[in-house]
Amino acid sequence: MPLYSLAKLLLPVIAHQGKLREAIVLVRVELTPLSKSLRGSWKETCQKCLERLRLCIFVDKDLVLPPMGTSGPVQTFFVVASTGMDGVGIMMDRIRDQVGAVPQLKASGTLGVTAEAIPGPPAGDPRTLEQQVWGVADYVTEVIQQGLWNKQIFTEKEN
Repeated sequence: MPLYSLAKLLLPVIAHQGKLREAIVLVRVELTPLSKSLRGSWKETCQKCLERLRLCIFVDKDLVLPPMGTSGPVQTFFVVASTGMDGVGIMMDRIRDQVGAVPQLKASGTLGVTAEAIPGPPAGDPRTLEQQVWGVADYVTEVIQQGLWNKQIFTEKEN
């Protein structure tokens, strides 16, 4: 994981009026090259897709996390979205439409978009808002690390 405080990045996005937003979702955007021989151009394609992804969110309610380093050709981006599973479909459609329309991606890769709900604190949680945000950050970190770990194992078995 890159060195940054995820909780500090999340606080202004997932907190509103002194409490956590009612629902938070983690969106995973995966770019997979069609060929393993696209090295330099694939990196440029992923950068263009990231720029387009950043245009698909509401700046005050969603956060595109800084890119994670990957050991394989698949590039994964994550978005923490202040919405529930019932509303995230709109964002996912927007991502598929906008990122999927990047010409370089259409020519050289595929796009996958999935989402999972981030559990909120239990009713009557005695922790401060900052502690609750740290809890969300810890959960997001664990999900991302587990996903990257599973991908690394799969990539190693694949090779």
